[in-house]
Amino acid sequence: MKKQQSPNKAREILWLALAFLSFLTAIHKTYYHDFRSSIQFWIFIFIALGIYYLRRRLRQKEDNKTK
Repeated sequence: MKKQQSPNKAREILWLALAFLSFLTAIHKTYYHDFRSSIQFWIFIFIALGIYYLRRRLRQKEDNKTK
């Protein structure tokens, strides 16, 4: 039987999607305005990618323990 995907994997995808959308918004805002008005989006990209990376590592450790 196929193992069900955990909710943690869905949360990882959510953080990755938020980072991607923030990247698109940051590019748009930087292009049409200036960098100073888009700095919060650039910062959020790194925060979202960091959380994605941490959640992924924790999920992989959890998966290894259950095997």
